[in-house]
Amino acid sequence: MNNCVSGNSFKAATWPEKIEETWGCQNKTTPNPENGEAAIGYILELAAESEARTPTPQPAPPAQPTMPNPCKGVPYDPLCQ
Repeated sequence: MNNCVSGNSFKAATWPEKIEETWGCQNKTTPNPENGEAAIGYILELAAESEARTPTPQPAPPAQPTMPNPCKGVPYDPLCQ
């Protein structure tokens, strides 16, 4: 048995269309679309779109304070002796 779809709340925006009918959990076996070829094509399309995006650099977070005594009350541990 393959993966199945149930309780989809975005029925108007599914791919492939009517996914709950063909990949629904009510089926004994849930087929991969076109023997998996459609799913592979979709994944490759998403990968290409992702690679084509321009990354947006994010600033490094400021220095964070450390705990005053991280080993206080901790059972013996090689890191907390």
